[in-house]
Amino acid sequence: MNVSIYYFSGTGNSYRVAKSICGGFENARLINIAKEQNTVRTNSDQVIGIVFPLYYFGLPVIVEAFLRGVEIPEDAYVFFIVTRGVSMAGGVRRQLDAVFRGKDRPYHYLRYITMGNNFPFYMFNGSAEGQKAQRNQRADEKIAAILADIKAKKQSRIFSVLDYFPFPAVTLKLPTFGYQHFLQIYDQDSCFVVEEDRCNRCGKCQRVCPVDNVEVHLKVLWKHENCQMCLACYNCCPKNAVQYIDPVNKVDTRGKRQYWNFT
Repeated sequence: MNVSIYYFSGTGNSYRVAKSICGGFENARLINIAKEQNTVRTNSDQVIGIVFPLYYFGLPVIVEAFLRGVEIPEDAYVFFIVTRGVSMAGGVRRQLDAVFRGKDRPYHYLRYITMGNNFPFYMFNGSAEGQKAQRNQRADEKIAAILADIKAKKQSRIFSVLDYFPFPAVTLKLPTFGYQHFLQIYDQDSCFVVEEDRCNRCGKCQRVCPVDNVEVHLKVLWKHENCQMCLACYNCCPKNAVQYIDPVNKVDTRGKRQYWNFT
């Protein structure tokens, strides 16, 4: 069985899940969408999985672009796993259905997995270490059941209540938190700042950026090219020197927790 697992991950939740699923198959390919989307080959894949985080009740822009561009064999079994930081969150159904209507074919399986929260905007904060550990353990238990379903090629899509009418229309336009708001701030990396007295120029923010949008020279610079708002640069910094400060939208990450789940 030829298996490919594609993932997008900023702070590790989706990577952790994708890696676990991939490890349940012999010789499965684990493919980073951000790094290898231009060299994707699915013509021989019998099982195709896509793992990604929920963004503002919808898909990360890079994931939607990948799905619209990738060719999927007609006989392939396609599954999605969506990581989220809040247990009631959802909203990907609208976009996924639109993408697959365009491909004139179904996708077979979908599950949400609640992981630690890496979102330090507004009233939210990153999950503490204890909560992260608890959620990782619960996720591992859920992944075992998901893996059995996938190997059996089970057809089952379990969504959140937010995926059903009328919620998609509400979450699309919800002020500050809706998907349209996300598209307004998407690629706005000018709000990232560095507290120079803390920064030691270690270069970790440059190494972990999934889209190579950060450079470290005498200062840390964002290229203003392809920021996905994954917040990896903020969450990974060992000195907590990277902050996101947006006075217009009243966002200030100073004093908030960082969240990192790559292992």
